[in-house]
This record gives sequence, structure tokens and C-alpha cells, in this order.
Amino acid sequence: MEHMHKQIVSTILEIERAASERFNKGDASGYLDIYHDDITYVDPMTPGVLTDKNAVRAYFDKSYLGIQIEKAEWSNINFVVNELANTVILTYNQQNHIRSKNDGELHQVPLWNCTEVYRLTDGQWKIAHANWSFSQHPALLNSLKTLFVKLGYA
Repeated sequence: MEHMHKQIVSTILEIERAASERFNKGDASGYLDIYHDDITYVDPMTPGVLTDKNAVRAYFDKSYLGIQIEKAEWSNINFVVNELANTVILTYNQQNHIRSKNDGELHQVPLWNCTEVYRLTDGQWKIAHANWSFSQHPALLNSLKTLFVKLGYA
């Protein structure tokens, strides 16, 4: 069982890295290709939970800026493989670095949290749920701190 889980984790990492590399080069379809038709998707800019691949595609078409990420570093990579080995939860942090069009300098953007649920269907691993969020984003933390002070909690 442990050997099978290691193979699954290796496969999921390959799929995720390939999709991420395409996305980082400005091709959002890298992820669209591995989303289930009935995916649920959330990120900080969505108006709520998007509930199918067509909604995610429309959101990407409307909102995705095609920013090229020059350097993406992953950390805290974790997997949970269910007992039947047909569902995997992948979590990691991603630190992106983008080169400015204005000054040519490489800039670090806020750290991302990623949680994705992969589901094995008809012999293919596809993402059934994706949630992207900022990890300890300074502006958000300051905003919350200000709100808590205003409400008398801090």
C-alpha cells in the first residue's frame, strides 16, 4: 500500500508541476486541462465558489492577466491519500517572483496557500476542488488588526 501511495504522490506532483509551469508561462489552460467538469474553485478574486469548469474558464478568460511568473518556489508540500487511493488532497505554499515591465527588477508577490483535491476517474487524476488563498498577506492582516481594534478585541 505504501508503494502505491508513493506512486500516486509522484504522479500527482508531475501533473501539478506541469500545469503550474504552463500557468506560470501565461497559459491558464494548463490547469483547465486537469480540472474535472464539476470542479469547485475558489481564489481571492472570485465572487464566490465557482461550480464547474465552464465557470472557471469564463473567470480565467475575464480575469486572468497572463502574468508570467519567472520563479515559483513550493514549500510545505503535503499529501493525504484516502484508503481507496482514488482521492488525494494536495496542499502547499507557493512563493512567486515576477519581473517588472517597468524597471526589470524581480519582485516577490505575497505567499499563496494552495489546497487541491484530486480525484481518480476513468484512470485519470483530475482536480475536483481548488482553493487558492494568500498566506498572511500584510495588507489583509493590517486590515483585520484595525477592524479588531475598532471592535474592541485587540
